[in-house]
Amino acid sequence: MTDHPFLQTLASRILAAALSECLPGLTILAVEEAFGGFFCDFTFSHPFSSEILIQLEERIRQIVREKREIRRMEMVPFCASEFLKKSGQIERAAQALDQEGYVRLVQMGPFVDLCESPCGRHTGEAGILRLLDRKELGRGCYRIFGIAALSKEELRSQIQRWKRFPEVDHESRGIDRGYWETVEGERIWLTPGLDARRKMAALWRENFSPIAMEIEGSENKQRLISESRKKIPIMQFLRHEESAAHVRGLLDHYNSLVLQVNSFGDNERDCISFLQNVHKSLTILRFTFRIRYFGKKQKEGALDRALLQLGWKADAGGNSDEPRLEFLVRDSLQCEWVVASIQELRRKGVICLTVWVERNLALVLENDEESMVSNQRVENRSERLDDHNLNDTASVSRRVD
Repeated sequence: MTDHPFLQTLASRILAAALSECLPGLTILAVEEAFGGFFCDFTFSHPFSSEILIQLEERIRQIVREKREIRRMEMVPFCASEFLKKSGQIERAAQALDQEGYVRLVQMGPFVDLCESPCGRHTGEAGILRLLDRKELGRGCYRIFGIAALSKEELRSQIQRWKRFPEVDHESRGIDRGYWETVEGERIWLTPGLDARRKMAALWRENFSPIAMEIEGSENKQRLISESRKKIPIMQFLRHEESAAHVRGLLDHYNSLVLQVNSFGDNERDCISFLQNVHKSLTILRFTFRIRYFGKKQKEGALDRALLQLGWKADAGGNSDEPRLEFLVRDSLQCEWVVASIQELRRKGVICLTVWVERNLALVLENDEESMVSNQRVENRSERLDDHNLNDTASVSRRVD
């Protein structure tokens, strides 16, 4: 998958622009990048055949060749809504009104849309776009999905991944192994799945139990408990209720099981321990991962000093008043997902570690040939890793670079 973060975003807007030109009168509902590609959801009053994909691809190529200038704009919600209405985007205008703060828009030629992420300077930067699927969502709603790449070789690789995807998607593998069933759109966990999830949670619990105390109860009382136990970090399993923009099974944030560890004591010491234990756990799971840093280097804190002491290098993720480190693992489509993060909440004096347990399980299902969380495998690899000196700064640095 390309490392150009704006590519799929730009491709999604070009698709929406092409749809608007090929199917006048349609209503755009959503335009997003997702799962290593991009899609556009829309309603249209008349049925149409899959041959529209051929026409759309030709119009897309024309838009790319024209190298239409891309303008980025910020407006208050009311002004953004009125601007979208004048462009015929009634549904997107209503969505703009629901936003707080400034609304970000993108314009390429006559087409205007909501767009939070950067998407390049002109449409010629989109590379090669290929439409893969047209799906009816019901009640006159449709979705068209595609992928973008900067070279034919990369495009072929992505197409091959999509052909293989149904076989390795964690949703399919979970159903095949009796982990869960889907009933009226709801995932129902079965005994084998509950067992696999317990094993995943146990792996993380065991790796953090030497440095943290597990509790169950109000998060507001954690600091008091920590201070009464000589400021030991507090570990707790919680349900993460934040809804994500796109649902892909266990990789979504919504109603996800997470492990949270909070440090209220020696933050720099605990940061180092958190980093080493996350590294150890992801290595046990056979994940190839990278780390990404959000923060302002000139404001050194506990997380910055811990990284410096370990000699770890991280990719820059952008500015943030409260530093955050993310551990990212690729799925079978080569999309990256945050499996764990460490954030320094300076105003509260807290270091917060979050681990998405079910997301780890999903990625094991997609990346591991065994496609299961095996107790024996985890135990054997844990024993071998215990013999390895994770404090060896050079060794850790080589792994992370």
